[in-house]
Amino acid sequence: MNHSPFLKERAFLAKLPVDFLPGSGKLLRRLDLLGLRQMGQLASMPREEVGLAFGMEGEQLWELSGGIDRSPVIPRERAITLAEQLTFDPPAETFDRLMAGAEILMKRLALKLNQRWQCCRKRRAPINCPWA
Repeated sequence: MNHSPFLKERAFLAKLPVDFLPGSGKLLRRLDLLGLRQMGQLASMPREEVGLAFGMEGEQLWELSGGIDRSPVIPRERAITLAEQLTFDPPAETFDRLMAGAEILMKRLALKLNQRWQCCRKRRAPINCPWA
């Protein structure tokens, strides 16, 4: 029984095309000419044979096709929070006035994003009402 820690990864990757691998166009064409079109086909070959036939790049693709990735994990950057607030004086008593205020806030935030060459992925607009 094979207890490789990468069995689930290999099974998941097996049917995917080798074109998904980050290999050079030249190497990927060679694999295609040899009929190696799925990652499982490449992963099932002996590593030494892949290395002899395709060099270090081939060995790296062999590892990736089998679910082995030695590159460091790089965490995502934390999302930046931009905030604006608006106080109505006198208090907003109509929906139209409230929506006009929301439009002002959105324009302010859009301006901040444009100045930073950024875009918005998520928007949250809590409303604090002293009477609620």
